[in-house]
Amino acid sequence: MREELQRQLDQLDKQRHALLDGLETLTAEQVAFTPGPGKWSIGQVIEHLVISEREIFKCVPGQSQKGQGISSLRNRISYILVAAILKLGLPVPVVSHEMEPEGRSSMTELYRQWDENHRWLRSFVEKLPAEDLDRPVFCHPVAGSLTFAQSIHLDRLHLNTHLRQIKRNKRMMHLSSNK
Repeated sequence: MREELQRQLDQLDKQRHALLDGLETLTAEQVAFTPGPGKWSIGQVIEHLVISEREIFKCVPGQSQKGQGISSLRNRISYILVAAILKLGLPVPVVSHEMEPEGRSSMTELYRQWDENHRWLRSFVEKLPAEDLDRPVFCHPVAGSLTFAQSIHLDRLHLNTHLRQIKRNKRMMHLSSNK
């Protein structure tokens, strides 16, 4: 089981690095480009991804939830709904004020924080007692209590959702530069 979680983390890291590799050639102006009013720049998208992970992974379910094994029926349904929304790329408002990007962090700082998030995740799964591998260890503002595997699954879907957003931003940049 632990090896499977490490494999899922490897896949998440691969996705994350592919995303970051695609941003290496962008200028500061391109990273800050907003495709329209109320839309996020690429820098804000990255900031949102970083702080969303931090918010979810710092939120540990209460002791009463830890012994429940797999999440309650309500949590399971919420998890399925959140996963479906992310898979379909449906636009939804940010679920927590803490996950709103401020747009003040440099890309270098965001990359450092994101690497730190993933080092912490790897350390967490290595130290997680075997009896907790299938128990809720994190919580999501909508999906509720999540196992480590569920958390990584939602993280990957969330990353894919925002990867599509970044691609749209790049297309909009290209279109606006050709005017």
